[in-house]
Amino acid sequence: MKKIIFPLLAFLFVGSMAFVGCRKKQEPLFDQSAVDNAQADAQFNDLDNIVSDVMIENSNNLRTTDESIGERTLRFRNCGTVTINTTMKTIVIDFGNGSTCNDGRTRRGKIIINYTGRYLTPSSVITTTTDNYYVNDVKVEGVKVVTNVTQPGQNPTHTVSVRNGKLTFPDGSVFTWQTDRRRVWQQGAGDLNPFNDVIQITGTASGTNRRGVNFTAEITTPLIVKTECWLQGTRKPISGVYVVTSENCQKSVDFGNGICDRNVTVTTTCNGGGSFTFPLN
Repeated sequence: MKKIIFPLLAFLFVGSMAFVGCRKKQEPLFDQSAVDNAQADAQFNDLDNIVSDVMIENSNNLRTTDESIGERTLRFRNCGTVTINTTMKTIVIDFGNGSTCNDGRTRRGKIIINYTGRYLTPSSVITTTTDNYYVNDVKVEGVKVVTNVTQPGQNPTHTVSVRNGKLTFPDGSVFTWQTDRRRVWQQGAGDLNPFNDVIQITGTASGTNRRGVNFTAEITTPLIVKTECWLQGTRKPISGVYVVTSENCQKSVDFGNGICDRNVTVTTTCNGGGSFTFPLN
């Protein structure tokens, strides 16, 4: 089934790999803010994937008029229970005290969705919160709002904001985060082919990393994701640049020139500066 929100996790995973994977070879690449930003992005985009799956699979049941089909309960990924209340326009995904899902992650607690309309309906707003929600023992908190801002004649366009984002790790360390993004579905919207999407992402983020250091992150050149690259085993953006700034130091990741490859180039102003190009595993 076509996913409304593709796995931006690709970008996030790439970000963390870019800053961590070569740490031993190129120490200046490592940056706690960059790693934590990638982790937060990954967790909140995982929420996106779950929410989009549920809303697509149950799109015919999401009444947005005064008519109601009441409340119904369904299973999700064999690891959670979905309760849809069309009167209140709410969806609750309950993973109970812990269940391992198809993706190998163990989740517990609840994801709560409030919606005004379907994802592709202009002006619809989908608000996601959590209740004692953990992924592999990392507690995820915050409010994520996806708003359909598509104008007549435009490709489907959504703004995405996260406020009061917070990750609490098993060792007790805490990362706080907020972000504002804009996503434009340039190709593949509304069909059932998961491998013909082209999506553009812009935006910023900021927060405080696990060492208590403030940082900012900005996509300085729009990220472009083509899902056809997934067929070749490449899930990173094909182009675009994002920059993480903390402690008067910048690190940028350049995702390439538009082809389906694994190469990224990291440029840093830290410790005398430097630029490194390498393939991601």
